[in-house]
Amino acid sequence: MWDYPLSYCERRVPGTIRERRATDTDEMRQSAGALWRTGRVGKCDSCYHYSVMYELRRNTFIPAPLPRVFEFFSSAANLQAITPDFLHFKMLTPEPVDLHSGTELRYALRVRGIPIQWKTIIENWNPPHEFSDYQAQGPYRVWHHTHRFRAGDGGTWMEDVVRYALPLGMLGMLAHWLVVKNDVEAIFDYREAKIQEIFGTVR
Repeated sequence: MWDYPLSYCERRVPGTIRERRATDTDEMRQSAGALWRTGRVGKCDSCYHYSVMYELRRNTFIPAPLPRVFEFFSSAANLQAITPDFLHFKMLTPEPVDLHSGTELRYALRVRGIPIQWKTIIENWNPPHEFSDYQAQGPYRVWHHTHRFRAGDGGTWMEDVVRYALPLGMLGMLAHWLVVKNDVEAIFDYREAKIQEIFGTVR
């Protein structure tokens, strides 16, 4: 399911490019949180920069007990197993990784053939019910992924909530319509298929 809550301005506070980059992650997280809560769509009142925040939600039933499911998805070692081959995913952070709030994960991948260095930071850690992470370095303006788990119906229900925004204003919006939306859908379709292979039939 897709949602389009609110555009936010891409302009930063006055300063050099280096200064803006240094504070970009915190600013984006604060801006994104505020905008997700408002649920409006629009543009910055003081300029003409657009950058839409998109949302993808997936709910998946997994026929396995909650502790086992959470253990699998909270293990960095299993990321490659549920990531499509076309991304050429490679974990760079040495194993084993002790996940908790503040843990940094680094990996390399290719997006449409372009090599990307991605750094993820674990934001919230509440085993075995929820954890969230956000992109601190990578191709998106904002990428925030919440993973929720609850026992039910003889197994576990898993909810993924991904909120993201692209750079480049209107060009980013066009890229989302042409390419990115389908790519994100394909990533989660592949993920669900691999989950079925690992755990059995999902719904």
